[in-house]
Amino acid sequence: MGEKPATKDLAARETESGYQPSQMSRWFRADTRAPRAVVLLIHGLNQKPSSWQALTEALNAWDIHVFRLTLRGHGGAAFENMKPVTMADWRQDFMDGAAELAKAYPGVKKVLIAYSLGGLVSQETQLALGEQVFDAQILMAPSLRLKPYVHLMKPMARFVPAIPSRTPRDYRANSPSTASAAYLALFGLLASFRSFDCLDTINVNTLVLMHKDDEVVSYKGIHRMIGRYGLDRWQMVPVEAHNSRLEADFKHMIIDPHSLGDRGWAFLTRAIARFVSNL
Repeated sequence: MGEKPATKDLAARETESGYQPSQMSRWFRADTRAPRAVVLLIHGLNQKPSSWQALTEALNAWDIHVFRLTLRGHGGAAFENMKPVTMADWRQDFMDGAAELAKAYPGVKKVLIAYSLGGLVSQETQLALGEQVFDAQILMAPSLRLKPYVHLMKPMARFVPAIPSRTPRDYRANSPSTASAAYLALFGLLASFRSFDCLDTINVNTLVLMHKDDEVVSYKGIHRMIGRYGLDRWQMVPVEAHNSRLEADFKHMIIDPHSLGDRGWAFLTRAIARFVSNL
């Protein structure tokens, strides 16, 4: 059934903002009228939404419809589009994406797949709303617990307009830098997430996939968080790249065969397939 645009309001806003058609929020529907599930797919910080192509194709092959959401500042518009971004903007983007699924496919199981920043936005917003909107979640290297050095970006972001991006060049929504406002929005969401004493709202069937030696997100930190807050419906599965084709080793990037290598990608997609088959 192929690609379809988002609802009129969301598509109009993204068009007015100058988003490139290939990077806009849009549906990728499987060739079936009876989907097993529908997925809200959310990218990471300064990640080009179109870099989800391999995972989108895999999900469609499993009879799963996908709505690929574009967070503000990541649509391939001029860099100025990222400079004013706020945590409230990303919360609203998430809510718009969740509403798109609910409106288009009532009664069909809803699954979240979110990477890095997308994992943080989705979990913080659901906690803030006090409402879980998915039947299951797959969080890929979610930015819920960061390595200590990453926090150095916060004071830096207060004094410079942009920070050079470590995201591999082919995956960047904006090159060569990430707007400091985006980092401040990320750290604002993280502070809010960590302020919640109870995480029961997000304690649904959740698979966390990440490399144990991720340079950005702390594997041990997330493992401790799961235990501390009694997230007994969360499970962690470590993944590894094998013969990654990235120019430089970057274990945080686990989104496609290019970043994981064919063997690592096969492992990750099998883990996702097993998870969704049990919904």
